[in-house]
Amino acid sequence: MRIRAYLRFISLSLLLMSLSCGFATNAGKDLGSQTGSLWAPYVEWQLENESIEGNPFDITADVTFTHEASGEVIRTPMFYVGDNTHWAFRFSGTRSGRWTFTTTSSDADLDGFSGEVIIDATTDAPFGFLVAENQKFAVQTGESGELQGTLYNVYMNGTWETDQVGDFSLEPERLTQQIDVLLDETQANGFNVVFMEVFNNWFKFGTVAHNEHERDTPDPDTFMVLETLITRAHARGLHVHLWMWGDEQRKQTPRGVGEGINGKEDKRLQRYIAARLGPIPGWTMAYGFDLEEWAKPEDVLEWHDSLQSLSGWPHLLTARELNTYKGYTFKLPEPLDIVSTDDRPFDTPEVSFYELALQRFEENAGRPLMFERRFLYTRDDVWTMDATRQALWQFAMAGGAASIWGAIWEDGTPYPNPEQLRIHHDFWQQYFSLDLRVSPELSDGMTLRDAQRIIIYKENTDSITLNLTDTNAVSVFALDTRADSYEELELRDFDASASRWQAPYVSDWVLVVSEN
Repeated sequence: MRIRAYLRFISLSLLLMSLSCGFATNAGKDLGSQTGSLWAPYVEWQLENESIEGNPFDITADVTFTHEASGEVIRTPMFYVGDNTHWAFRFSGTRSGRWTFTTTSSDADLDGFSGEVIIDATTDAPFGFLVAENQKFAVQTGESGELQGTLYNVYMNGTWETDQVGDFSLEPERLTQQIDVLLDETQANGFNVVFMEVFNNWFKFGTVAHNEHERDTPDPDTFMVLETLITRAHARGLHVHLWMWGDEQRKQTPRGVGEGINGKEDKRLQRYIAARLGPIPGWTMAYGFDLEEWAKPEDVLEWHDSLQSLSGWPHLLTARELNTYKGYTFKLPEPLDIVSTDDRPFDTPEVSFYELALQRFEENAGRPLMFERRFLYTRDDVWTMDATRQALWQFAMAGGAASIWGAIWEDGTPYPNPEQLRIHHDFWQQYFSLDLRVSPELSDGMTLRDAQRIIIYKENTDSITLNLTDTNAVSVFALDTRADSYEELELRDFDASASRWQAPYVSDWVLVVSEN
């Protein structure tokens, strides 16, 4: 019943999301030509395989795409759709022009197919795949794949039980409504990434714990929901951050499924994730939490390397390290794509959020940084509106550290001043760049500088001490981060040679000096 519902949903999704999809039988090995756009939406082909014997999830098939002009090669697995006969593979164009492909498999019904896809240079996609650059998050953009820096602030919704994928409806219209409400809420609160837990939903939709099911193959229903969430978020310029597993205390891990961590069933799932989600831009994944309970560092590294080798497209993967808490420690021998930490900033009040982020960046040179503790509003009795706003600004001023924010699950209390969070988002949407560097010598506030501008942030002040005599200021504006709306206050009489800027009143101020 679920497979038939899934196939009906695919037909609707193709129409709603304008996905191009080709179908073929083994009557002919030439799949012909399709067209697509840069980055998104992905192009999909479906094949029929009526000679399946044994577990269809264990049949492997791969597709190799080659870009005619550059020679770039992308390899991706096929995946089993269901109904005993349907297989599919997907492709997202990273370059415009002609791509050819061939399929290889020990199963004759999936082997030896060929075809082409023409990727149009024009695209409506807001960005391509997320990558790491200069310790920052960056997205690929445009025809050349130019990297554009971005902040990565994750919003967790705990107010209406949609922080895990099994809470969503499988009915297409209801599903899209639920997703759009979540995306609306994320943007209304000034965040650009949606948080989603998966856990044992990977194997059985609607199931969190491994002792609540007996399945050992991926559940297509779960992937249908994730695909819909990721593609709808990406169309809005948003991302999705997935927690693959949780903790073993609540049995939210793969330990109770077949051979357990990185066993046959887990590796089968990893291949399926790479095949179905790998070609779709707009998501990152963390391995789980409380890893000291149930995983070894070598387990995490094996998972990371396996998933990255299977996916033909880049996706940032991470695992939360524990820097000794209540006697427990979990440290990886080498950093993953994102350095993830369980730091609790209020445990060390003598160290600011800014100083803590700088310290973690210095320890892990070359990788983006994410605080995955989940700094939810009112959690730990410390995350007030002021603490949330100031931490967001301090993490940005340290170089773009990410974190998980949102509504706490116990009472669902919303942020009282979401407009302040939107000010933060709107500012950095315009002014964050990959070239920004910490420059403390320029002021007594937190300071960043690139070739175009100097950004200074200082809290609870009515003045900022400056050292800008060697700069070439052409325009300056101030921004009150506590205001109820975004307003750049142009400072026409600003004197770059002055040693101090006097604010009109006490607040948390940003000063932006543009240079020629």
